[in-house]
Parts: sequence; C-alpha cells; structure tokens
Amino acid sequence: MDITYALTFDEQLKIFDVCMTCGGCGGSASELPPTGDSRCGLKHPIQYDCGKPADMKSVLSQLNPPETPQEKELFEKANHCAAAEIPRFLATRKYMREISKLKAALPPGKKFDPDTAPRIPSLFDSAYFLSGEVDTLMDIQQAEIMKDLGGSPKSK
Repeated sequence: MDITYALTFDEQLKIFDVCMTCGGCGGSASELPPTGDSRCGLKHPIQYDCGKPADMKSVLSQLNPPETPQEKELFEKANHCAAAEIPRFLATRKYMREISKLKAALPPGKKFDPDTAPRIPSLFDSAYFLSGEVDTLMDIQQAEIMKDLGGSPKSK
C-alpha cells in the first residue's frame, strides 16, 4: 500500500469536524428525507421502521457506572429512532467508559497511550460523545490507522 496520498492528521481532523457539524459525510442516505417516527430527524429509506421507543431505565442500566445527566440527554436523542440508534448509543457510551477506566487506572503522571486502546466498535457513533471525548477518539483512530498500515504513530 502506498501511503504517499494518505491524509495528514490535520486533514483528517478537518474532515472529522465537518462530519460532526453536519451529522454525516454524505452518501446516498444524505439525499433521503427524514422518515419513520415523526420525531426522528435521521435520513433513511421511507420503509424504515424506527421501532418503538426503548425504556430509559432498561437501556441506561447497561452502563456502569450509572449514567450522567448528559448521557440521559443523549439517550433521549437516540430514542427518537430506537431501532437504529439505541445500539449505537450503547456501543459508543460503553466504549468511551472503557477508555475512561483505562485512563483512570494509569499511574499518576503517566499519559494514556492510544496504542493500548481496544478497537473502536463498528456501531460507534460520534453523535453520542460527551464533551472532551473527541480528542481521545482522534488519538485512538490515528493509532488504529497506523496499525492497519503496519506502522506505529510513534514512528512518525
């Protein structure tokens, strides 16, 4: 694989910021009108069933430690299209909690090494971030890209 044309970290960050701002990066779904639940602002095919709203208590009980007020707000957002978004919400929040636990277990003065992070799950969705998590995720994504390319971010 020739990485001559790979994006720099700064270029990746700009693209990531655009995706965060506009709620997606285009594709055929970007031209579809919002459908399903009348509260659902997601773009998916007209036949798509957003499903019945999920029970907050049963969903949030899957988070350990207990949910924060910000996570309750994110749950409400996800619950507008429960069939698609509750699994994404849970995957994202569980993963970020796992990262938080890894950071908390570090000895004082030691910095988190993104190379040690578990792989980002496929259902992970940036719509369910809390403030301050973007930088950590960007470091982990960069480490994963470098691993996939057969290198290490430290060898730059």
